[in-house]
Amino acid sequence: MSTQPKKRARKKGDLDGQIEAAIQDGLSEDKSGIDSKPVYRELVESSKPQYAAMMDMWRAYVRRFPGSDPCSMEDMKHFAETVARATPARLDKKLGKPTVKSIQNKMRKFMSAWERDTGLAIPKHAHDSMCPYIKNVLRWKIPLSIEEKASTFLTIENYVHMQELFWQNDHHTYVHEGVRVYLAAVLDMQCYCAARLQEICMAKYKDLLCMVGWKDGEPEIKISFKRDFAKGMQDTPKKPKRPLYERLNPTPPLFANSILFLLAIFISAGAFRDFHTISGVLDARPMPKENFWIMEWADNVLEDPVFPEISRNGPIKKAKNKNAWGKQCSDWAIRAGFVGGMGLHATRREELIKVDDGGYSLGQVMKFAGHRNPKTLVGHYLSDMSNVDGAAAFLGLEQRRDVTEDFRSASMKRIPDLPHSLPAKVREELEQRPEYASLCEQIEGISLRTKDAVTEDARDTLKAQLTDLYYRRRRLREDELKRHQRNQRRVYNAQRGAYYEGDWRRSHFDRVIRHMVPERDRLADTLALAVPLRSPQGISALQDLVALLVNDSRVAYQDVFRPAEGRCPVPSCAVEIESIPLQGRWDHVYRCRKGLLKAKHGFAKFCFLCNVWMTSAADWETHCQDHIDDMDVPFRCNAVTFRRALARAAYCPRCLGNTRLSAATRMRHFKREFSWNRHISKCIPDYAKSLPNDGTVPCPHGSCPTVPHSESALWHHLGDIHSTHKPNVGTKRKGRPDVGEEDDDEEAETSDAAKRRRRLQSKLEGGNPKPPTRRISAPKSRSEDLVGLKFIHFKPNDLDSSLAAVIDTAAAASSGPSSRCSTTPESTWTKSEHSSASTPLSSMCSEIPIDLAILPPLPAPDLHNIEVMDPMGVDDALQRKCPVKATIQSAYRKPTANDLPYLIEEIGDPARDTKEGISFNEANMHWEGLGLQTSVDGEMNSDRVTTSEDEALHLNHHAQGAVLKQAGEGHPMNDAGVLEHARLPAKDLDDIQTADPQLLTTAMLPRSPGQAIDATVLNESMTLAEEKCNFLRGTSNISEFMVADQVQA
Repeated sequence: MSTQPKKRARKKGDLDGQIEAAIQDGLSEDKSGIDSKPVYRELVESSKPQYAAMMDMWRAYVRRFPGSDPCSMEDMKHFAETVARATPARLDKKLGKPTVKSIQNKMRKFMSAWERDTGLAIPKHAHDSMCPYIKNVLRWKIPLSIEEKASTFLTIENYVHMQELFWQNDHHTYVHEGVRVYLAAVLDMQCYCAARLQEICMAKYKDLLCMVGWKDGEPEIKISFKRDFAKGMQDTPKKPKRPLYERLNPTPPLFANSILFLLAIFISAGAFRDFHTISGVLDARPMPKENFWIMEWADNVLEDPVFPEISRNGPIKKAKNKNAWGKQCSDWAIRAGFVGGMGLHATRREELIKVDDGGYSLGQVMKFAGHRNPKTLVGHYLSDMSNVDGAAAFLGLEQRRDVTEDFRSASMKRIPDLPHSLPAKVREELEQRPEYASLCEQIEGISLRTKDAVTEDARDTLKAQLTDLYYRRRRLREDELKRHQRNQRRVYNAQRGAYYEGDWRRSHFDRVIRHMVPERDRLADTLALAVPLRSPQGISALQDLVALLVNDSRVAYQDVFRPAEGRCPVPSCAVEIESIPLQGRWDHVYRCRKGLLKAKHGFAKFCFLCNVWMTSAADWETHCQDHIDDMDVPFRCNAVTFRRALARAAYCPRCLGNTRLSAATRMRHFKREFSWNRHISKCIPDYAKSLPNDGTVPCPHGSCPTVPHSESALWHHLGDIHSTHKPNVGTKRKGRPDVGEEDDDEEAETSDAAKRRRRLQSKLEGGNPKPPTRRISAPKSRSEDLVGLKFIHFKPNDLDSSLAAVIDTAAAASSGPSSRCSTTPESTWTKSEHSSASTPLSSMCSEIPIDLAILPPLPAPDLHNIEVMDPMGVDDALQRKCPVKATIQSAYRKPTANDLPYLIEEIGDPARDTKEGISFNEANMHWEGLGLQTSVDGEMNSDRVTTSEDEALHLNHHAQGAVLKQAGEGHPMNDAGVLEHARLPAKDLDDIQTADPQLLTTAMLPRSPGQAIDATVLNESMTLAEEKCNFLRGTSNISEFMVADQVQA
């Protein structure tokens, strides 16, 4: 009996019935609507722009050569040559021409795109001739390069170098700290799954399966990754899958654990349905009598990407582009010292080589790689150097499989001290090249034209030109840097001294990041440990990784400044941090803490090296001396801002190495870059000038033995090794002495807070909150400090029997136009017949403020309590919030040369610690009693002396002379800059203080209800004696004013 199945006979009637069924189902009997174009396989999204670009080039070619046809052999050859000559070189910079393979690929894409677009077929003889024509003809005619990019391999050694740099010494600041965790997870998945980068980046939670099982009696978490976007397998239901598991044997370092970073991502994203904490995930166990338990995903994350884009606020639900991940991984490799970065297939090649050597069958290797053609593995992934141990095979010895690994490691060419920026000397030479200088001039010229452009079209055109110029200039710098990197020689440890630091990036992690991001500080130690994930160190690492993913990375803080429960840590403030703009959060906490300590102890200094506060001058001096004795002084002297926080203040390398200075002076730091640049721009040249002219200029830093041979070479050295670049200070503002940390704080407040207060006050008053768009320049003979000021003029006839006249005069002056520059005939720049020709200061007054004849005799002033103030820097003094000072009472006795040294005895410069005598040239002195002030014009010859930081420094650098001032007490202010009490304390009638009303500006006037200045007119011979009035109201900082609370009239 036959066992073969019988063939089923087809009935003709059945086939005809099927055709009829198709017609009844909607099949059209009219074929005219069907085109004759061939149908091709759909292109992947990443290939479509390349095909479209070749079609655009063909259309441009046809416009230049009308009638061209790809079916013509002559046109095809000519177009191929056009493409070859128009393509820029990327690989062979020396020849400057593209490679043969690049042009062949472009022509292949063009022919395919043209056939897809037109539905026609290029003749076979023309189609097949293009590759040989390019290889055998154009290669010699143009000529084309035959250079090919060498394959690179991410071996275990290279992998460890990258991970150690990434977690223990990486200077790079990502938009969010969580990017670091995602990048580490992507690299591990590339290494362990041999997956292409696109397959990893496009993964969603539904493509992963997470379970907990048992391994040797211990729980183990395992993850299955399905490569749903495998290349060439989009329509195949059987997609490649890869397992990842927790327990590796032997245990590798934590950064090599295959699921550590993935678990941190899952927990931070709330991906598990039933487990929401680290302890919950690690405590998960299979049910009794079961080998595993599937850890289900939450329903709301199934369609979310596992590796999303990340903004400064954290991850967003959008898959990140593979090219972006690839660029970040390559930049990571460059920071680790690999000159050429890391290619997208470097990890995949190394993994497939290891798998091929592992004894697996060819079918298993192809399945693991996701290949369908065995030629792909051999031709594109296996190394050109065979793993076969020929010597051992010939001699019959035990074969080695690790011989070629070091050669594969060398393929990435690592230089441990690879520079990432041009040295100062090379950069200076680049900037002096004609091409670079020409680009800078064009940028400057077009920038000015852009500001003056009237129409939007003209402005857009100029901006486009600027963008191109910036790009070309940036390319010059990048090309020069790559050339410098290629010529770099390796510097071995045996050739380095203790002072050697190389690029500043090598020390940035220890200098800044360790104390600003404590999680990364701990991870630098724990991730390098070869311990299980469930060990205490492993759990600590997992906690820190989750913290990096979920914490706010927009602003960093030192531990002493870190907000508590979302509020300012200073108890007296406790304002919500979110209510403060990002740029001002760190500064707010710093000022709050400093103000609290200073109010309590009278002294507060913050050490940016060890992040502690000192509350007495003696403790600060001792603390600084300890740093010096322990050789714990900054080697890099620049200030560093990290995530909108000042992580390191700036120091002067010369002062650090000057043993003649006190410890506090040597360790003096600068919070503001402008103040630091202003200091070193004078201190370093002074140091160079003080050296003997023997052709050497030793580095002034006490820990650096380098000896340059010129001042310019010294600046190059300071910039490269100590991060102290030669500043481009430009025009200095006169009358502003070198400031330290105290005055530096005040400058910071003026540039931001004071401007904001003025804008807010303008809004409250209903004025224009925007500043004037144009500045009115001052005469060349005068300082610009007074530009924009508006003065109040008191004339003798204003002081009649009614005090209201005086009040009206002041009110009228304060209620003028919003412009701060007076344009009235009685401006300060208007000279009058009362002005003294020999006293420049007198030009500030258009009339004598008070008739001296009506004034009663006044007691002689106490000339031992006088200091000099810069009258042209009143506005600056206001903004720096100097302590309250008042001008000296009127006096009829002219000071002599013997008196003047006592008047300015306490003036000094914190930059020096010597105190010399001060003298005036009496021949050049001119005494002028103006009734309300005492002024002296003279030449001062003095060495700068030291004064305490709590004393205001008023040193006149202007030709207008000096104003003698009697020291007064400052009044405490709260955080808003307002006096803590509404009224100033009464003064003794013998201690009469007056102010020049010509110096009062609109900014100095009180401007809000609730605050007042009492003016008591003290003249027994007049009816105004003992009268008091509120002649001006406002909210401005009263302690900043030069107005005294008691005025002699």
